[in-house]
Amino acid sequence: MIGNNSFICQGKESTIIFGDGFMATTSLKLISFKSVEFGKKNIFGWDCVVMDTNFHPLYDVKKKEFRKGYGPIKIGNDNWFAAQCKVMHSVSTPERCIFAFGSIITKSNSFEPYCVHGGNPIRILSHDVMLDYNHYMIDDYSE
Repeated sequence: MIGNNSFICQGKESTIIFGDGFMATTSLKLISFKSVEFGKKNIFGWDCVVMDTNFHPLYDVKKKEFRKGYGPIKIGNDNWFAAQCKVMHSVSTPERCIFAFGSIITKSNSFEPYCVHGGNPIRILSHDVMLDYNHYMIDDYSE
């Protein structure tokens, strides 16, 4: 399921694979010119961006060469990206990761399963947690 106001921009040599149970609520921006692979049961909140390219190469004046500004993205099973997350090229995540509101994921850090990752720079905010699909939404706010 990909919600309204979303778009996919795919280059002619790109591969995009959606695992079973993929869900993006609204306004997902998916740009792929290399490859993006989503595992099973991935959830993306509002206004998320997934890009496997920077589009603009940067020249390293000391090394006298261009830096690679693209790379494949591979998202593990049961990952949840809260609203306004940004996933950039060359990122790989294990299963059962949660990324907090507004997270910017720019490289494959040592992401750990059953943890909430977030902040700037990104780090583990909470251990030993997971999304239970049987209790996906808060439905009672009374105390």
